[in-house]
Amino acid sequence: MSWISRLRTGLAGIDPETLNAYRSAIPSTINVNVHQKADTFIATIVSVDNEKLPKEILLVTEAPSEQALVRKVNDLIFTYKNIPESYRPYYSQILRPEGAVSRTENLKLVKAA
Repeated sequence: MSWISRLRTGLAGIDPETLNAYRSAIPSTINVNVHQKADTFIATIVSVDNEKLPKEILLVTEAPSEQALVRKVNDLIFTYKNIPESYRPYYSQILRPEGAVSRTENLKLVKAA
């Protein structure tokens, strides 16, 4: 049974209205500074929905590959927006890069439809 079927029948223990509410909490765009140091990519989120983050908030993550970095940035946003772990699999990599991670120092991730 697919996750959509489980959700519709209530087997997943996830409320569809709550799932939709959390989806709306995920930003439409985030801007990230990316640096590669040896074989590690380091990402710092600098703005969410074109709003610069306050100085007291520091959102940083690292990963060994471009794909892993996108997953980790998504997870970092889920944590920042207080989305419970049980809901996160439904938004797997909802924020996707507009370009290649390794070819830029500034990266924009946008919400998938």
